[in-house]
Order: sequence, then C-alpha cells, then structure tokens
Amino acid sequence: MMNPIPVVALALALAGEGPAPAAGSPPPAPAPGPPSATAPRDPDRPPPGAKADQALWKSAYDVNSRLVAEQHVAARLTQGAKGSGYLERLPELGKAGALPQARADALAARLQQTWMANLEIIQRRWPVSKVRVCGYELLNFETIMGEGASSATQLGDSRKALEECIGRANLVLGPLKRSNEELGAALAEIERELASLPATRGTSSAPKPD
Repeated sequence: MMNPIPVVALALALAGEGPAPAAGSPPPAPAPGPPSATAPRDPDRPPPGAKADQALWKSAYDVNSRLVAEQHVAARLTQGAKGSGYLERLPELGKAGALPQARADALAARLQQTWMANLEIIQRRWPVSKVRVCGYELLNFETIMGEGASSATQLGDSRKALEECIGRANLVLGPLKRSNEELGAALAEIERELASLPATRGTSSAPKPD
C-alpha cells in the first residue's frame, strides 16, 4: 500500500504552500508589510504648502523659540544679580576705599537700573502667552495647511491670526532682548572691576553673561 505522506507533501508543494512544518517547530515569521506611505514630519520644519505660508510658519516658530530663550536668559541674569550681592557689596567696597566711592556708586546704580527694568518687562502682562507665545496659532495654521485648497477660507483666517500674534510677540521680544544685553553688560562690568581688586579676586559668585 502506498504511503500517503509523500503524496500529501507533493500535493502541497505543487499548490505552492510547501510541506507542513514538523510538530513542535516555531511558526514561520510573517512576511514584511509594505513600507509606510507617509514618514513622520520633522516638527522643526514647516509642513508642505505655499512658500509664503512656509515662511510665515518659520517666522512664528522662530519668535516662539527666541522669546522663550530670552526668558531663560533673563531668569539666569536675575539669579546672578541677586546671588552675587553686588548691590550690597559695592557700597561697602566704596566705604572701605577698595573702590573709589563714585565708581562704586555708579556701578551699583547701573546694576539697579538695568535689573529693575528687566524685571519690569518680565513681570508685566504680555500681549502673548509667556509659556506658549504663538503656539496655539501656529498649530492651527499648520493643521489647516495640511488640508489643502479645500480650506482656503480657513487658511486665510488662520494666516491673519498668526501674523497678528507674531507682531504682538515681537513687541516683547525686542525690548526683552535689549534689556538682557544691558543687564548682562552691567554685571560683566562689575565682574571686571572686582576681578582687578586683590581682595576680591576670584571670589565673585555671579554667572558669566552670554
């Protein structure tokens, strides 16, 4: 009598399925699927769209990043001004004769003025969110950009809202950047002055301004 096993194997082979796996053997790995049709978008680059819209997206992205960065700079400078104790140390150095009194007073007055001006900008109410800046407007704009021509009206409205937000953000960014530079320069001048005094050489605790 013919053994049925070779006949079954031959039939499976002719059907293109191959022989059945032996008992206890692991199942074959599934065939790889087709590659993904859409790769994830780089969040640091504008989405596809008109060049003017991409330029607007980049302007909003930049102002968001720069305004948040300047807030960090201001916080670090305030920490340096406060932690150094310069406003208390400079008058003492003037009284002790380590610095000419007029020079010590001028340095302290400049630090006081630039520091208070910086704090005023940071603490006052801004025309944009201090955390998100134009984040909501930018997210809405790039979402509508991805919807194509079917959302032309919505895109126009979103474009206008984003342009207005960028304008408001720049009203804060410019003054804050200048204020940070002025406060940093005041701290650096004091640092240089104290470094020239043997009694205080190397003892300053203020961080170096950028």
